[in-house]
Amino acid sequence: MNEREEYSEGKRPWNGEEERYSALPVPRGSEDAARRETESPAFDFLPPPRQSPRKGRKRRAGNGSVILCGTVMALSLAAAMTLLVGSALTVARYATEEQTPTAESQAMDAMGTPEGEEKLVFVRQYDDGDGLLSTPELYAGCAPSAVSVLVRNASSSGVGSGFILSADGYIATANHVVEGMESLTVVLSDGTRYEAFLVAGNALTDLALLKIDAQGLPAVTFGESGELLTGERVVAIGTPAAAEYAGSLCTGEVSYAERQVVIYDDGTGVPQKKLTLIQTDAPVNHGNSGCPLFDEYGRVVGMITMKLGDRYTGIGFAIPSDGARAILEAMMRGEELTDGLLSAVGVPAPRLGIIGDAAQSDGIFGVRILRFSSSDCSAAKTLKAGDLILQIDDTVIVSASDISTAILKKNPSDRVAVTVLRGGQRLTFEVILEK
Repeated sequence: MNEREEYSEGKRPWNGEEERYSALPVPRGSEDAARRETESPAFDFLPPPRQSPRKGRKRRAGNGSVILCGTVMALSLAAAMTLLVGSALTVARYATEEQTPTAESQAMDAMGTPEGEEKLVFVRQYDDGDGLLSTPELYAGCAPSAVSVLVRNASSSGVGSGFILSADGYIATANHVVEGMESLTVVLSDGTRYEAFLVAGNALTDLALLKIDAQGLPAVTFGESGELLTGERVVAIGTPAAAEYAGSLCTGEVSYAERQVVIYDDGTGVPQKKLTLIQTDAPVNHGNSGCPLFDEYGRVVGMITMKLGDRYTGIGFAIPSDGARAILEAMMRGEELTDGLLSAVGVPAPRLGIIGDAAQSDGIFGVRILRFSSSDCSAAKTLKAGDLILQIDDTVIVSASDISTAILKKNPSDRVAVTVLRGGQRLTFEVILEK
């Protein structure tokens, strides 16, 4: 074959058109650092999971209700009851605004529901007492909890964002903002500056915890990111670009509530980790990393961590609060960050542990094993150099990208069935994936 395609530790071939993510690096003061920050790793999406309203779960915020609609008679009865009690239920796909169902939509709903089956419809009725905030109200209540994080080392300086976790001075931010920095300064919304020190950081989840010597600070209130629905309004408050833009607000919606993202090494193309993130179209920028993402009730549901490369707009990502809160609180207590705790946000990418080329044997295509990444890996104990990999579980292998597709569905320590061609025979072996 004229064009060689190599698979190394999960490496996928480059085609010059890869999407690239930007980890919203802090704007640096030196040219070298700025170049380093903008050359961000490539990433790809796993096959998106089917997203539907969670079975058996109801919205707790607001006066959420669930209607089980069956036949046209049930719809008519519901309408009659609505008229009797003098109130109107608001039926909307994502419950984001009040709408009155039309006769046409009711007829279509009835036609789409077979006789005897139930249909689940999410509704929300807003009133003055449900706690829903307008954007100005949300900003007035939440902006004091957002901070700027100024960083410096011997070669560069920059700015990121963060938010107040506790009244006694614990601050949350993104790990890549503070990693490798020698001087850390937290600036509150009123301009007060505090020297900060790094309590703990975790590269896998991109979470970091700082501490400042202060009391009586306005801490955030956490919401439940697991209750978010695609289409809900969210607001980010942070420090994009430079310190003079501190307290900048950007608004958007949840574009996808639980997006799975694979992060690749920028130099080698090897998958590094898999993250479960909130995708939002809020226009976040460099410097927004670490800033809080608020829901419509002023509760933190995420922390901004990255966005798709600069060629794209409106594709940003936040670490879900459900996982982030547990990890940050464990850091505050000085506890070990276990794999089980971290897995709510991210897991290391699995690796098969082989290095090989795309090849063929008598018209049969696959990936030829040249060597193994380690003699101790599971693949080295069951497979042999020269084996032609034909299939991994249900995925047929004809190129290096097929191997990545197959193993990225799994997690480290998962077992996969690897079918190879050896000496004219098809053999299947069980291999344990590595980190």
